[in-house]
Amino acid sequence: MSKQNIATNDKPKLDGRNLRAEKNRKLVAEAFLKLLVDGESHPTAQMISKRSGVSTSTLFRLYEDLEAIHIAVLNDRVEQLREYFVDVPIQLPLSERVRQLVRLRSSYYEKVSNVRRYAVARRRVSKLVDNLLSKNEKWFYSQVQRLFAAEMSELEQAADVLLGIDNITSWESWERLRTVQKLSVKRAKAVVEATLMRLLG
Repeated sequence: MSKQNIATNDKPKLDGRNLRAEKNRKLVAEAFLKLLVDGESHPTAQMISKRSGVSTSTLFRLYEDLEAIHIAVLNDRVEQLREYFVDVPIQLPLSERVRQLVRLRSSYYEKVSNVRRYAVARRRVSKLVDNLLSKNEKWFYSQVQRLFAAEMSELEQAADVLLGIDNITSWESWERLRTVQKLSVKRAKAVVEATLMRLLG
């Protein structure tokens, strides 16, 4: 048998393994997210295995450890919501820039909240989770820095105001509005928009 035939015959087996692994990763990710949505604050390998139908032995062939599963799922979730990581056009009037920014942030936070709560609880004990959250937070800070550069250039305390904007547009602020103050999405958006206009107008 020629080497070419051997390579051809081997390829489907490799592709099949890759497809099965990818399918199992998808099942694991979906199970992990559903556990979080259902209120499970610390999904274990056994819980993920039971919910996904993927054996624990297969889990740990796909991932080095439980933290690796968590990081992979968190990264996948961020990538799924990448559409919200876009810049608002800086040439728009201030009120429209504020409106679009709040729309993007609120939509993103509503979709990511269950995962974010888990990640925030884990960041103190996981350097990888902390790095992931820090990366997102730095991007969000740089976004408002770019978006309101014109307004910042006219303020004496621009650095302090920018920190205030970063705070009011953060997930932590949104979480407080929604869960502690129990505001509707519409009302929470109105509060954030009014606060930003007060700071920038």
